[in-house]
Amino acid sequence: MYDYRGFPEEAYQYTIPNQGDPELAKRISMLIKNRQIPGIDVKLEKRRGYDHGVFVPLLLARVRGSVPVLQVSLVNATDTDTHLMMGEALAPLRKEGVLLVGSGMTYHNLKYFFQLDKSKAIEHATDFNANLNALIECNRIEKWHEHHFAKMCHPTAEHFFPLLVIAGSNRVKKGKV
Repeated sequence: MYDYRGFPEEAYQYTIPNQGDPELAKRISMLIKNRQIPGIDVKLEKRRGYDHGVFVPLLLARVRGSVPVLQVSLVNATDTDTHLMMGEALAPLRKEGVLLVGSGMTYHNLKYFFQLDKSKAIEHATDFNANLNALIECNRIEKWHEHHFAKMCHPTAEHFFPLLVIAGSNRVKKGKV
């Protein structure tokens, strides 16, 4: 699924052969449904292709069908807690030998970076990344949006939310995960 625009023609020719894993897809579906996260309506999709958040890392890792890969879509919500809870729901998969990968970015303001002021963008990204590292170390990632450069680094957060899902999968709450 080529869900981007403005790249050279060869960027629209990539293919990743992969058989997926229908049983694992059902397990993921049940874990998320059982958590009853507000705003999440789980649906299994058999025909949708991988979006660039999945196929680009697979291309770079040279995964060519040898490992089943499933894409879990983000929630059409803008709140941090929903994505953290989604990760918490997926946490049991870690003990089952499933590798959870969240591909995204800690900086995704391409317009600012490429068209306006690259040096300022790098300064903002560096400061934001340092803050994220500190938040991750003290298990307070839910405070990411309070950073003074958060909105500059992520005018929209869809490229940041995969990190929250993975952070949620690493959380351990009494009686929950």
